Amino acid sequence: MLKLTAPVTADIMVFAQAPCSACRNKRRNVSYLGILPLARDGLRDITTLYAARFGAPRPGEKLFIVTRQQKDGWEDYDHQTSEIVPEPLPSPPALAPGALTLQVYMHKGCTRDAQGIAAPSSPDTQEPIQQAPPAET
Repeated sequence: MLKLTAPVTADIMVFAQAPCSACRNKRRNVSYLGILPLARDGLRDITTLYAARFGAPRPGEKLFIVTRQQKDGWEDYDHQTSEIVPEPLPSPPALAPGALTLQVYMHKGCTRDAQGIAAPSSPDTQEPIQQAPPAET
């Protein structure tokens, strides 16, 4: 992701060097990647341009990116940016299936049931409801 400090008034060419050792301080030969893509949220994403040419860099490698503005055949000076690829963020440990059991406790009844004084009633232990005898006519 590249952030520009000034408004863009012309095309900006993007060049890059293949990933190298993190201790390197100067760039060597750079290759043309393409024209800088449009901004999203103030940032320009050059990931696809870079990955198409060199592949995905590994953590700990250093990247050199060079941009150069051009307009009507005139070219500006090179602007160099370098950064070391960070280590990926650790992912949370995966839970085994069935390891997380959530039991929902819902209070049904009076306060004594909620305090555990009376045994909770379940549908299996309830007595059958007696029906009223039919009225004689």
